[in-house]
Amino acid sequence: MLALRSFILIVLMCAACFSSVSCQAVALVLYKLSPPPKVPAKYVPKKEPMLVLVENYENPSVTYVASQQLNAALRADLERNKVAPLVDADKIVELRDLNPEAFKKMSIPQLGKSVGAKQVLYINLQSLNVEGDGVMARGMAQGQVKIIDVATGQTLWPTDLVAGYELLLQTPHVRIDERTNEQTVRNQLVTSVSDQVSKLFYKWTVQEGIQ
Repeated sequence: MLALRSFILIVLMCAACFSSVSCQAVALVLYKLSPPPKVPAKYVPKKEPMLVLVENYENPSVTYVASQQLNAALRADLERNKVAPLVDADKIVELRDLNPEAFKKMSIPQLGKSVGAKQVLYINLQSLNVEGDGVMARGMAQGQVKIIDVATGQTLWPTDLVAGYELLLQTPHVRIDERTNEQTVRNQLVTSVSDQVSKLFYKWTVQEGIQ
């Protein structure tokens, strides 16, 4: 298939030179036949144990349910694309349940070290909401993303943004009907945020989703 595609490209280029075929038309065909463009990762994590931690830093209870949903979706995306080996999500739950008060006082690197992680993918999820009027609805999410080194406590990525990489996503308005409700919109929002975050860490092709 690749050889055939290359042959067709050569034929089209020759046709452009020796016939009345316009350059614009040839360019359009070449674009259609070319492989989809690749988008490089913003940062490629080391293949070391990673803890995925999603919370609202200032007020964890505000986005607790949304944080758990996003954590689960993001872990699935990261595992599917082999970004890094992930620490068992149950370990952080067990750590919190063992001593809730002590858990609240632990820093992110301390949490990572306690569950055997070498790096922490941390998302400060400031909001993940669905707004609707009963007829139309849309989802909006905002937060920051960073990867922290457990041993040093330093931010591995991004190194030029103190708060982290800005995450901002808004879904299109959709009409509420018998097949679509606000929970449907929320689920799609969680999926979209997970997709956007995970694509920061591996190479992907444009048609796969969010650009």
